[in-house]
Amino acid sequence: MDKVQYYLERAIPELQDLEHKGVYSHDEVKSIMRKRTYFERALARRHAKKEDFLRYAEYEMNLEKLRRRRANRAKGKISISDWAGPRRVFFIFDRATRKFHGDLALWLQFLDYANSEKAFKVYGKVIASALKFLPSQPALWILAAQHELDHTLSISAARILMQRGLRFHNQCTHLWIEYGRLELIYCSKIFGRRKILQIGESDISSIQPEEKDDHQLLGTAGVAGSDADLLSLNDRQLMALQNIDENPALNGDVPLTIYQSACAVLKNDVDLHIGFYKLFNEFIELKFSDRLKNAVISVLYEQFAANPRALIFIAAFSLENFDSIPESQLPRRLGTTLDHIFDLYDKTSSKSEYTSLASMYLLSLWRRPMHQALLKAVEASVFRILDLAEADGTLSPEGQHIRNDWLIEREKKQVTRQVWHS
Repeated sequence: MDKVQYYLERAIPELQDLEHKGVYSHDEVKSIMRKRTYFERALARRHAKKEDFLRYAEYEMNLEKLRRRRANRAKGKISISDWAGPRRVFFIFDRATRKFHGDLALWLQFLDYANSEKAFKVYGKVIASALKFLPSQPALWILAAQHELDHTLSISAARILMQRGLRFHNQCTHLWIEYGRLELIYCSKIFGRRKILQIGESDISSIQPEEKDDHQLLGTAGVAGSDADLLSLNDRQLMALQNIDENPALNGDVPLTIYQSACAVLKNDVDLHIGFYKLFNEFIELKFSDRLKNAVISVLYEQFAANPRALIFIAAFSLENFDSIPESQLPRRLGTTLDHIFDLYDKTSSKSEYTSLASMYLLSLWRRPMHQALLKAVEASVFRILDLAEADGTLSPEGQHIRNDWLIEREKKQVTRQVWHS
């Protein structure tokens, strides 16, 4: 009980400050002390439960929200009560993670709260502690690398964390893809800064050796360093900055190398290739995006020519970025996709799986807002692919279930349309 009393006494100055500011009344302060006493006694038990810590943390977070609303109306000087609330929640989570250090969900809740409070130093310490206890969790390595890139602005530290994570989990598809995302985000940021600062070939080539003293006096810093730093580079380094196509950090060679390394480790994982293609497609603003996507496509054609998932993904290339397709081009692209789906039917190694995947993909298209004529074409394709499988005797129970569910959904949609028009 001495520990309980100690923790309660530590909160007295902040409560006195809140009462002095008029944020809480005297009766409310007494109620808060009673509630905290109850929670502290629950945590002091020999067999304290995780739920006790979470309820305590939730109570303190709600209390802090109330304090902020009232404090905004009062508007006084900054004092101990303005930062004591989040500090108390951090302390509760810290005690919880010390007791239940193997609970990933608890660590993630701690990290979410630190991030919501923009307490990035606390976030860094927490993620480091979490990795000590749970190095076998890929999600923590990803969060740690993102923190280094976004908040400490260190791509080197982020890369080191990703590489350490891959030593533990070189079979984790998601970790490889997130490593590639990290490099693409970095490239995107670099290109964005170069565009804002108007750094291009003319800016670098215009620096002459005789201008060295003037540039050293100016000492202006940019993305690639100051002009004085540029003058200290050798010809090869200047050429890399001047010609982006020869700079491996900016021409897409790094994410491509990550993809190739992942392929060497996960040779038969089609989800890896599909995941990397979708990742590269997210960064279409980068001029090397098409080169990266073509590298994935070539691997899919060479190594997964009969894989049902790969074939459906290949057939859907014409409709990628569906929402940005001009309405005038949609009929042609849809027709190309539907033709590919039926052309690849005989090439698959598993017609039953291919039929299920194709019908699910077609149903996802059918649910999109399109012209009525296009919807009818998609409907006919669903019937056709399922009838083909049934004729071949390869229609699986899953495919039959998909057809039944779709017929019910189609009937409901028709009834809704009739009611709407009537």
